[in-house]
Amino acid sequence: MNYLFSIFPLICCLFVVNTTIWGVSPDAGNDIGDGDELTHVDYLPRYRKTNLNILITKVEYHTSRMVLHFRYIADKKAPIKFYGKNSPKSWALETPYRPGQTQVVKKANVQNIRINDRLQIEELPDDDEVTYTPEKGDIVSCEIHVENLPHFIKVVNLVGGEESEDGTARFSCTDIMLKSADNRTLGNPQQMETLISNFYQEFKYIRYPDIKEVTSLDEERRFAEKKNATNNTTPIKNSMKPIDYMPSMLNSVEDLQCRERVILQNVYFDDNSSEFTKRVHAMKTINVVFNYLEQFPDSKIILHGHTDIFGDPYRNLVLSKERVIAVKRVLIQKGIDKRRVITLYHGGSQPLPRYKDGDPMNRRVEVEVICKDDALSVKEGD
Repeated sequence: MNYLFSIFPLICCLFVVNTTIWGVSPDAGNDIGDGDELTHVDYLPRYRKTNLNILITKVEYHTSRMVLHFRYIADKKAPIKFYGKNSPKSWALETPYRPGQTQVVKKANVQNIRINDRLQIEELPDDDEVTYTPEKGDIVSCEIHVENLPHFIKVVNLVGGEESEDGTARFSCTDIMLKSADNRTLGNPQQMETLISNFYQEFKYIRYPDIKEVTSLDEERRFAEKKNATNNTTPIKNSMKPIDYMPSMLNSVEDLQCRERVILQNVYFDDNSSEFTKRVHAMKTINVVFNYLEQFPDSKIILHGHTDIFGDPYRNLVLSKERVIAVKRVLIQKGIDKRRVITLYHGGSQPLPRYKDGDPMNRRVEVEVICKDDALSVKEGD
């Protein structure tokens, strides 16, 4: 695979900023020394992003620098460039522009550039630039290291990279909140993992949705083999087995493939309830299933109901049945023959791999299209 970074230098990058550096000129004292200590980590960064395909996963604060960890999901096969610190297009942290005030700018250096967790370069020299070309759906990640800003600065913008068609930096984030060690919104590693998981689920074309961390090609192949191994038996038999892969989210009719479970996005439930958490959003997703059944009048589907892992197992089984029936009822009310919708319920026996220790995301309904060859072996639903 040929990789090329030109739109990413803002992803999975690590920024390290301290509150003891006082230089305010754009390039003053940008050399980052070794031996500085980690003081605290922000696992829930607050910022505004100009590109939906990027994510700041965490910010590490050291005694002399700040490191931002960035990720970017390539939306097409296209070159991505990274620039050294001495380039006019290098990454930098800067204070928001305000008339009459001096703008503080700190240039950054890029380290540990990876594509799907495969290291491309450990550290980009200050006077160099590199180009890679990721495939659509590849995860590009890096760390961006920046010398600490003056302690009185609380909000900065991240800018850099090639200019987009509107003349702005291709990758940028605005209003990044700089947090002290006693800030109550620093979060924890599990919250960061949830953030990453939700981010991946927004993109149906992502090549590596099954792992909460950036994964390797070999690991992705193993997950694919596990997933495809279930094709040797009928859907009903398969449904009784714990899943060891992360189903993707349903976004459109194209996401519905035979023998492949897809989570009904936005179809979630409150604790100990079969009522939709957000009914309007749930109806939009259920309409995608309805449109599929309308488009393919001979098709059948299986709806899988689930609960979280906590609570009485029998009560969870009943609750998962109530939840899956709630979705089926909507489809029947829209005119779908009930014999085309098979319902299975699993209680809390099949938590998502990322949430085996419990999480509200386990309270879900999945849809699975029945292949033609399986249709005769599947009995009509409840």
